Amino acid sequence: MGAVCTCEGGPERSSQELVQPELRDDAFLQVVAESKPAIQEVAGSSPLSDASTADISPKETKRAPAKTEQDAAGSSPLSDASTAAVSPKVDRIEAWRVRRAEVEQLVDQVRNYEAGLLLRDLDQDIEQAKANKHSSEFSSEELTFCQELQGTPGTVFASLRSFMGRLEKAVAEIAVPAQRTDVDWGEVHVEDPSICKDFSMTVKVRYKSAHEYDPKGGRSQFSARVEIRNLPMSLVRRIALEREVDLTVPLPGTMVDHLEGKIEGRSRLFCSYFHVISKAAMVPWKTDNVEVREFSKLKDPLLPGLRPDMFLMMATPALGDDLELAGFKIPPCRDGCTRTGIQFLRFVEPEGDAARCCFTILVQASVNIPSWLLPLYLVKQILSRAMKAMFKDVVGLVQRWPTLGYDERIGQVPEFYNAAQKAA
Repeated sequence: MGAVCTCEGGPERSSQELVQPELRDDAFLQVVAESKPAIQEVAGSSPLSDASTADISPKETKRAPAKTEQDAAGSSPLSDASTAAVSPKVDRIEAWRVRRAEVEQLVDQVRNYEAGLLLRDLDQDIEQAKANKHSSEFSSEELTFCQELQGTPGTVFASLRSFMGRLEKAVAEIAVPAQRTDVDWGEVHVEDPSICKDFSMTVKVRYKSAHEYDPKGGRSQFSARVEIRNLPMSLVRRIALEREVDLTVPLPGTMVDHLEGKIEGRSRLFCSYFHVISKAAMVPWKTDNVEVREFSKLKDPLLPGLRPDMFLMMATPALGDDLELAGFKIPPCRDGCTRTGIQFLRFVEPEGDAARCCFTILVQASVNIPSWLLPLYLVKQILSRAMKAMFKDVVGLVQRWPTLGYDERIGQVPEFYNAAQKAA
């Protein structure tokens, strides 16, 4: 059987179950208003289950009631040792330690989004304590705790704060616009049994509207949403293909001048750095692109239309004259090249067949090419054909997988891939 490809322009069509629910004109503003609070929301209780908190020692979880100033004043000076055990400062530092341990447990489960929310809540409580006139004199123990949590660069806590900032920005700039139905989308639907039986891909793309336009981006700016079903690759392998960038091999038909990948450990939330200078087929210019890839298992849907227990993969590009991104130094764009700045949010989950996966991709892209040189029909063709070619290459990767080094790498980083395996 041959591939089937249909191209359409105009309003969005209904699709299969993965397509997000339509947002009408009057609902769009509500989504915009609700999405950021959803990211910033901090649960009133710990996101850890009772089973996970059981790992914390009883000494850390047991809290003595704080005494009032009147109680302290009336107590005997001989009972300093006993009152110290129940003083507000001691109770406070013990509570902070418990919550910090909960943050670290979530990081160990690669639930970085939830860990970021809990850390933000803890940071706010510490700042409130600092501002409290009764807390102006912190103990040396409390000062050390705050320095370790808030003032030390390169820690998992600093990485979480940085990650949350990029994620919130991506949701506001990518995810919300990708759900709009009050604008026209160009659409391409592809079915190709040569990739996999029942494989399908729906690509929807449009130019950004005036109020969405980023003055720091390129002259042509796009928003896109892609739904993929039955990709012949397991969830864990798909994640490894994204993270283990130092094992990346150039795609057939792509001329590559430079390819560099770096991977980081737990303190950097297992993120990766990818730099490639290349010229792809069908693209008339050479690109010099740098991006940072980050990951999180999601217990609850991040946005309407997504499902629980998906695995988030976020790619953040270096733009313009960026010199630093997520702790990585960014080289300047090579002369004669264009830095396109394509930003992705990928939400991945297994299909019923564990050897397959499906995912939703939300994309924001900009290129420093005038829009009159890139009509929407051409953008649709370039995007759909490039993605189809990439997924055809996936078939070849699956066949050669044992020789590519990914399985060995998965075995070397169990603290990351065990969480991905549980998601599968």
